[in-house]
Amino acid sequence: MSVGNRLHRLAVRGCLIAAVILPSSLHAQTLDTTEGQQPPIEEAKPDGQTATPEHQNQSGDTPEDAKERDPVDWPISREPDKPVDTSAGDKEPEERNRYPDCPYEKVEECDLLAQQSMAKSTNYMDKAAWIGVLLSAIAVGLIWKTMKYTAAAADYAKDAVKAARDAVDEAERATRVAKDSLSETRNTAERQLRPYIVTHEPHIDDLRPGQIPNVKVTFKNTGQTPAVNAKGSVWMTLGYFPPVSDFDFPITKDAAYSTFVLAPNGTITVGGRLKYALKKDQFEAICAGKMAVYAYGTVTYDDAFQKGRETGFRLFCTSADNVAAGGVFSLSNDGNYIK
Repeated sequence: MSVGNRLHRLAVRGCLIAAVILPSSLHAQTLDTTEGQQPPIEEAKPDGQTATPEHQNQSGDTPEDAKERDPVDWPISREPDKPVDTSAGDKEPEERNRYPDCPYEKVEECDLLAQQSMAKSTNYMDKAAWIGVLLSAIAVGLIWKTMKYTAAAADYAKDAVKAARDAVDEAERATRVAKDSLSETRNTAERQLRPYIVTHEPHIDDLRPGQIPNVKVTFKNTGQTPAVNAKGSVWMTLGYFPPVSDFDFPITKDAAYSTFVLAPNGTITVGGRLKYALKKDQFEAICAGKMAVYAYGTVTYDDAFQKGRETGFRLFCTSADNVAAGGVFSLSNDGNYIK
């Protein structure tokens, strides 16, 4: 449990205890005050004289003394001819019934006791009110402390959520990096292990006037795994050298092709030929380097990872030296690729 929750529970319990204990203690103190009250001490009177003699007037003189004095000297409040009301003594028991629990006999004493009890009760209630104010202040302080710790806990939770999100983002980035690394590793392994088919020692036979030249292109697998379902196609044509930009290397259906499986370091030769015999002027243009014999084609195959691959090539033969050497081919600047 957090510190804020503990302080909040402590404040609530303190308020409840104060609300239960204070009224009980005030009631007990009121009862103790009533029971311990002593009656007021009655002043001693001379013998033979009562506190309130009926034959004594308000000035303290007897009727005989009053007769000797001049009527002018009588007290103004004296009414000698008015009969005295003797029913006051009968009302005292009725007024006494207002205090059935009072330990005294006289109503005045009970009134005085009630006033003293009310004064003390008021004093205790004042003290109890100050105690309540003190407890309320303590409760407010504890509640403020609770709110402070609650706000701190909320900020901590917010920071924890942010840290968790950052951790998730970092984990996602790490996962992406791992995937990219794995993909790059796989691609690297495929590049290292896949078959690579390239052209190897191509040459031309019957390159002379009146003959139909034919080309021999040898394909070699320089990779570490075999090439399966391999299919090689070879075409031949004559054209200007260097070739013009819009020169067309025709792809026809009658190209020479073969289907084969090529193991690592294995070779296979595929041949192709022109459709017509070489003319003399064409032969002379080839020897002069103005024309060339072009051999071009593709090899398609599948690797060990079941991916389709392709190799494209374009060769040319021109100049008297290459013709004299038996029709040596060279690689063209365009049309050569490995996919």
